[in-house]
Amino acid sequence: MKPYKELNVVLFYGGDDNTFRNEVKYYLIDESNLPIFGKKIKLNIVAENTASMDRSILSRVRAAINSSQKCISILSNDKRTKEHDCSLGSPNVLFEIGLWIGAKSTKDIILLKQEGVKKISNIEGVAHVKYINSLHDKDVVSKLIKFLVQEDEVKNNVYDISSSRKMTNEQEYVGKISERIKNMPSNPDVEYWSSLNQYISEIINNKKIKVKKEIHDQSIEFNSLIESYIFSRDNIKQSRLIFFQSKYLDFINKRDAV
Repeated sequence: MKPYKELNVVLFYGGDDNTFRNEVKYYLIDESNLPIFGKKIKLNIVAENTASMDRSILSRVRAAINSSQKCISILSNDKRTKEHDCSLGSPNVLFEIGLWIGAKSTKDIILLKQEGVKKISNIEGVAHVKYINSLHDKDVVSKLIKFLVQEDEVKNNVYDISSSRKMTNEQEYVGKISERIKNMPSNPDVEYWSSLNQYISEIINNKKIKVKKEIHDQSIEFNSLIESYIFSRDNIKQSRLIFFQSKYLDFINKRDAV
């Protein structure tokens, strides 16, 4: 295995959702994901550090921030800050987000915000990704990968998304995705699926491209299946994914020909 550089990432979480935070944690440290990130994720989780008599929690949070290059903050529903049907998330996480922005910048932090948590209006410029209950939820995995992979690496690695930004019509939309799928290796690995997932995400989120609603919806469904496989690595899911990919390819090309 080739040596991978380390990326130090601090993970802040709190609130009532233990399942999602564990999904994120184990996905990031899973060594089978090394080809996706192109680096080894070294997680720093202050909440799991052993308490120390000579270091306060605040000093440990600051030390974690100072030693990290990126920050992932999970804002899940928290009964302590619930107002009516809306929660503000964990008070500790909100405080930690403020410490990060004050010490670092807004471009190196991402908020994974559970549905039902109120958006924080005074931290515009920070990337927000909404989830419902799982890492499988729409676009969560692809956006997390994009955040962790530097832009220059995106352009030079498997996540070649630059050409998608130039597209303006449905014919190009269909053509570019079709080309990617037709060039699928005989034994597709996680890098292929991650690349395709990232590519389709960039295209379907490009508001300059006008496409039929049914093609757009099928693209979203296909991408959700890709993300589900990337997360689980289940061989049965991959077989279904390849089958669905063939049907998807036929569908978008037939629609385009109409």
